[in-house]
Amino acid sequence: MPVDTGLRVNGPSVAYFAEGLSNTTQANSDTAESPRRVARNEEDTTNVAHTGESSFRDLTLEESSGDAFVSSPQNNHGESMCFSFAEEPSFNIQVGDQYNLQASFSPSLSNILLEDGFQSAHFSDAYPCLEKQANPLNLPDVNATSAITQSATEIDIATTELPQTQKPKSKLYNLTVADDLVRQLVDLFFTRVSGFVPILHRPQFYARYLQKRREDAIGQNLSLEVGLMLNSMMALSARFSNAAHFANVAPTCRGESFAKEAQSIYADGTRLQGDGFVPSLQYLQGCILLSFYHNTNSSNSFGWTLTGVCARLAYDLEIDIVDEDICQQPNLFSNQWSSTEEWVLREENRRAWWSVWELDTFASTVVRRPFTIDRNKMQVLLPCSDERWFEEQPIASAPMGLTPATAWRSLQGSPNQDERAWFLVANFLMALAYDLKVQTGVSPQARAEMESALTCFSLNLPNHFRLNSSMFVFNDSTFARSNWIITTNIIMQSARTYEALIVCSSEDVSRSPSASPTNMLFNPDEQRAVAQKCVQHAHEVVRAIKAWSADYIAYSSPFIVCSLVGPAAMHILQTSSEGSSALSSLNRDVVCLGIAQYARHWGLGSIMLDLTRALNKLIGVDPTALTAREQELAIRYAQIAPSIRGKPRSTSLPLSSTPEVDPLVFGMAV
Repeated sequence: MPVDTGLRVNGPSVAYFAEGLSNTTQANSDTAESPRRVARNEEDTTNVAHTGESSFRDLTLEESSGDAFVSSPQNNHGESMCFSFAEEPSFNIQVGDQYNLQASFSPSLSNILLEDGFQSAHFSDAYPCLEKQANPLNLPDVNATSAITQSATEIDIATTELPQTQKPKSKLYNLTVADDLVRQLVDLFFTRVSGFVPILHRPQFYARYLQKRREDAIGQNLSLEVGLMLNSMMALSARFSNAAHFANVAPTCRGESFAKEAQSIYADGTRLQGDGFVPSLQYLQGCILLSFYHNTNSSNSFGWTLTGVCARLAYDLEIDIVDEDICQQPNLFSNQWSSTEEWVLREENRRAWWSVWELDTFASTVVRRPFTIDRNKMQVLLPCSDERWFEEQPIASAPMGLTPATAWRSLQGSPNQDERAWFLVANFLMALAYDLKVQTGVSPQARAEMESALTCFSLNLPNHFRLNSSMFVFNDSTFARSNWIITTNIIMQSARTYEALIVCSSEDVSRSPSASPTNMLFNPDEQRAVAQKCVQHAHEVVRAIKAWSADYIAYSSPFIVCSLVGPAAMHILQTSSEGSSALSSLNRDVVCLGIAQYARHWGLGSIMLDLTRALNKLIGVDPTALTAREQELAIRYAQIAPSIRGKPRSTSLPLSSTPEVDPLVFGMAV
């Protein structure tokens, strides 16, 4: 918020604006306001600077991506405090014959503001030690400097303890590609990538970071947050570019250089947190995009590590309770916003939260990692459509129900009926079903509740979610909504498959160590019933792919490709039926070609395609031997084919070793 220091330089008053408050100031304000705070997006305030002669030095002025500085008159102990600079102050100061000062300063104010004509009477008693702060700027001599210094030192400095250290100068970043390519990649991000990771407000983004910058300075002098965000955006969108810059570079590799730059900036941010750098929503957004890149590009552990960082940043920013006040209202859908601006900011926080939740759910259900987010304590409304958010048209929404019985009805009666909100509910139900599947001793009541909840959700879906290909229209303006509909249907089949594989507790079940996983837990009749359910769910996945436009598959969430691996092998369950082998093989080809569409642009798609080939070898469709990589994938992604038995989380498998396959549930879990 604006903070007027009351200081005057050659007459005109100077107001200093700060987006990021010091810890002391923030702590004081938090106690005076509601205990719940909405995480603020610390965006940059940009002003086009005047040019002219400065008595200090000539400056080439461009928009600043930094923050201003703030005053903190008293700390928590009532002691007087000095001015505190944010890392990248941005000033527009009008003095005398009009000039502007915009640069990154050290905390010293004596030689910056105390020019000739400045009277000691302008000093506030709360700031007696300005001239004593360390490391003044190296500025030209000014006639009145000595007199001003004398005036300042006459103030009793015993009342305030001088800081022993100061925050380091903020580092600015430059992009490594031409500005026209930056614009193209930003455009591609919003037209091709933002559909499945919709965390940035497109009109505001263009206004803040592109339209107010000179055409030849888009990628220059960027703050840490903006540098991280832009590089992460381009890492995701470069795969869809046909620019000459990427000639002879495979689509899946075009974002590597941007990802490395983003990762380097992220490392700077991590180091600076020990020096007072406070992560903002903008920083979290950059981390989310970088985490999406790594999780969809390869199977390295950094993506999972960064997902955990995103979750902890989200908790630190308190966006897990961004709608705590709304969730506690007697009438949920009334009074959800006091102003359009508040609603737009809340929606931005909601979208960041749900994207972090999607990352965490993917890592947990596919790569068998522990959940980081406690989904039993989320107080965040489901997101609305991009159109409403971009046009700033508020609409009431609903939170996610936290149990199977309440989750399926989350959007029942809600004014918000956005397709992505329905997908998130389906994904949440899938995560609940997965939790039950991996548990031991599940009660029959819990399994029955899960089955009923999935049925209720399917029956409660809006009519346009039905898999009727004639109802789907795919073009550049509608594909995002249609993709959410298709992927909702696919993720529901994953949830139903998990539910079919839930084993209820039974005291009389024999658990022979030598028995196969399925035979150990199901009797023959149950095995046949489970197999039939899995086949039916796989057929529904095939129906969804048939309703999909091949041109737009790669623009949906790449995580969905993991849900296609199991159905790609479904034909093994039908070979005993006369005349079914040919149809089963064709259906398998349909799913494999769907996976191949992802593999053209996403590293995760290539991994799943290789895994599918490995599974075909394991079941005898392909008689050739497994390669070392295929054996490794079969173990690493054993959750996708849960009855492939091997060491969990093993990163290697001896070439002489062959994973054991249970044909009942092979490839049917996701």
